[in-house]
Amino acid sequence: MRYKIIIIGVLLLSATNGFSQNNKDFRLEFSSKDAYINHTLFEFDTLGLIILSETKTGNIYKVEKYDTNFVKIKEILLDIPKRQHLRLYYTDEDSLLYFGFTSARNGFTVVKINVSDMTFIKNSGYLAPKTNISEMTAIDELVFFNFSIKNNYAIATFDIKTGEQKVIPFYLDGYKEKNIDFDKMKVVKNNENFVYVSAYQTGYKNTYILFFDKNGELLSTLDLNKNLDTYLNEVNAVSVGNDVYIFYGTYSKKNFSWSEGMYFAKANKKYVNYIKYYNFTDFANFLSYLPDRRVEKIEKKKEKKKAKGKNFSMSYMITSHDIMKVDSLYLYIGEAFYPTYRTETTNNGNDTQTEQVFDGYQYTHATVVVFDEMGNLVWDKTVNMWQNYKPYFPKKFITVSVNGNLISLLFMNRNKIVSTEYSLSGDVIKEENYSFLSTSNPNEEIRYSFADIIYWYDNYYLTNGFQKIKNTNDGSKRRVFFVSRLKY
Repeated sequence: MRYKIIIIGVLLLSATNGFSQNNKDFRLEFSSKDAYINHTLFEFDTLGLIILSETKTGNIYKVEKYDTNFVKIKEILLDIPKRQHLRLYYTDEDSLLYFGFTSARNGFTVVKINVSDMTFIKNSGYLAPKTNISEMTAIDELVFFNFSIKNNYAIATFDIKTGEQKVIPFYLDGYKEKNIDFDKMKVVKNNENFVYVSAYQTGYKNTYILFFDKNGELLSTLDLNKNLDTYLNEVNAVSVGNDVYIFYGTYSKKNFSWSEGMYFAKANKKYVNYIKYYNFTDFANFLSYLPDRRVEKIEKKKEKKKAKGKNFSMSYMITSHDIMKVDSLYLYIGEAFYPTYRTETTNNGNDTQTEQVFDGYQYTHATVVVFDEMGNLVWDKTVNMWQNYKPYFPKKFITVSVNGNLISLLFMNRNKIVSTEYSLSGDVIKEENYSFLSTSNPNEEIRYSFADIIYWYDNYYLTNGFQKIKNTNDGSKRRVFFVSRLKY
């Protein structure tokens, strides 16, 4: 999915070190005083980029396409039924962009846009009362909804052309309906929709993969961790051949939310060829983000556990990137974070109460792991992060690109772009920070900025986010959503 969440950092950069930029030609600004708000960026490689904007009064959405030189190609206005709001996004590998609008009254509208020529189709429908749609994928004109009614999960399909709707029932032998959760959906490149399902029994959580074809027909069901004493907290997949897939993600033996390590599996639609587990603490560099004294204490605990015939583990919350195949290797990146809380005190007369309030996720580091085709660990590295922004939902800060034998990882933190480059053999080629300065106007001063950086195509990147800018001559201020093109 190409949707990029807009968060973090301080802008803009100078043409120093490895980056160059021409703000006049390759910068877009959208004022907060315009009729449109809530801007969202979608990038489509050399096809350009899409910016979706919503009117302040709602129901009218603007979709703008820009080429790689930031020249506007076309604009579309979408008239959406009242009380429906944008909730779902999906993009596929064929440059198709889907929007899902839903309402509290269970009406929905789906829009499919072909980014190549900006043609689109739109259709609406209804689901049963008290339906909660949590996810959307699509294959051509057929949209898949992951939804629940009173904690019971199901899949619905919707044909955007004909408006035909279907609910796909399914059963897992040995499980009650209330003990089955849908984790997420994913369409792989051979136009099959995977649905990842968690099935619970007393003390156990099994993960099943449901394979659906492009017509919404259930092809088969695979038990990914059958008879294993592990919980697969996260499941991802990539197709590597005719009905052959790599499944990967994080696992735990104790907790459904916190992970102790990651797994790498190879399977077809019927059986698992192998599944290999790697404890985070067994990675050579996983703990390098910690101070040396802290690492020494952990290593001593590991040795004590090992002497007693026990395994030592540390638990983390991890958000995983899509795995990338580079030559015959597989590149995995997972960003580690933990929840933080603040204490709030209220005083009602003589009664003073305090409570712990969730204060966002603190990101600490990312692990970079490379596997061979048999799932063997080749090398691992750790990237220190410690973001100054704490999102209230898990997200990916790092953007990744691979050029030849060079793997580049970049993310924004405070007023810098942090860059690390590796060779395919795991050698660190370069580690640098690139500072941001100002806009191209010498009379303007950026008072604050929240932004993200994403890889676009070739050696181009996009920064995007929000800025508050002050003119030092007349004291005027403006708040803008911006997009800038960077060359690295």
